[in-house]
Amino acid sequence: MQSQLVHSNFVVAARQFNPSIFSQLWLVKHEIASEKDFEGGESICTPAVVQLRSPRFVLMVLPDQLQLAPLPVQEAHSELIADMIGKIVQKLPETPYVAVGINFHWTMEADPDEFVAFSRAIFYRENALYNQFAEQDARFGGYLSKDILGTRLRLDVKPTKTGTGDEEVERFLFAFNFQIDLGSDNAVSEIQRMANQWNAAKDHAAEIIHVLEN
Repeated sequence: MQSQLVHSNFVVAARQFNPSIFSQLWLVKHEIASEKDFEGGESICTPAVVQLRSPRFVLMVLPDQLQLAPLPVQEAHSELIADMIGKIVQKLPETPYVAVGINFHWTMEADPDEFVAFSRAIFYRENALYNQFAEQDARFGGYLSKDILGTRLRLDVKPTKTGTGDEEVERFLFAFNFQIDLGSDNAVSEIQRMANQWNAAKDHAAEIIHVLEN
């Protein structure tokens, strides 16, 4: 089995963001980002959505959430996450924040025979439900959750396909979500705490992947 981290982001949910605040000028003025970040970058700025792309990150702001995705995805980004998220919430403490989450998406693939064997070994169980999917062409996934790092970790695993015909490849998608709900009293400090948990969350997700991979 071969694994690859394909996506990661930090998400702050709120009852109401004002996307139009998040201009390149605002980010540079408050030292959240630099002018260099936006040289040659792409941006979308409307009252309903803002998306700013730089070589270091993609920032998207919608009325109900803010997403910061560091780039390139495989590298360490704990300082960028802690710095940018920390400064944003400090500048907007009156925002009605409701939840915060860290997300990592890993894919795992193997040759077809190994993929089927792995799927059954990890997920198949002898019971009334699974016995209805005993055929060799059946595929399996799962949902798991637990408390860790002061968050609720939710892991969704499902088989996916990319390509067509002879180029079709089956992969597992492992979607890790570390999340906490926020109260009004300590929302800013909890978001900052979560931002500083980026490396620990990534390491824990990677440990789970490596156990399965090996």
